[in-house]
Amino acid sequence: MEAEEVIKDANIVLLQLETSIEAVVTSVKLAQKYNVPVILNPAPYQEFPKEILKYISYITPNETEAFELSGIEVKDPQTALEAAKKIYHMGVQSVIITMGGQGAFLYTGEKEGKFIPSYKVEAIDTTGAGDAFNGGLAYALSKGNSIIEAVQFANSVAALSVTKIGNAPAMPYKEDIENFLRGKGLLIP
Repeated sequence: MEAEEVIKDANIVLLQLETSIEAVVTSVKLAQKYNVPVILNPAPYQEFPKEILKYISYITPNETEAFELSGIEVKDPQTALEAAKKIYHMGVQSVIITMGGQGAFLYTGEKEGKFIPSYKVEAIDTTGAGDAFNGGLAYALSKGNSIIEAVQFANSVAALSVTKIGNAPAMPYKEDIENFLRGKGLLIP
């Protein structure tokens, strides 16, 4: 099975709900079999078997998807904490609620969680910002960065992606991200 070989050799698996739920469930089970961390971006939101959440290392809902999962409307870091706790208690190891231009809220079971602000840029088109964030997160985690460093990196990728028009054409190159982070005096994964 080709998918099994790919997942078996992966550092991390990134999934979203644009693919069939059956494919998502199969991928999660394979990743669990080979002890490969899984990022689930529950976008676009649709119902899925919640029992897979116990095999999810990182879930990255935006405010709307966090509401769908938790029933709590996310408006600010305090409501993000409430929603993240509820999602965390469904079995996920780490909850990262993306909050657009505000930043991202990280919860890994501690009392307060951590709000990681976004980088201020002039946004031209936010299409694909979530995809950029998740790609950046997967990359940074696969390079061995801490979860906080990975979220900071993901925020930078998302920030750069909104400075251009389109989805794929707006995705920044590694060199662009490195230059952006250097300008902020931050770690480069």
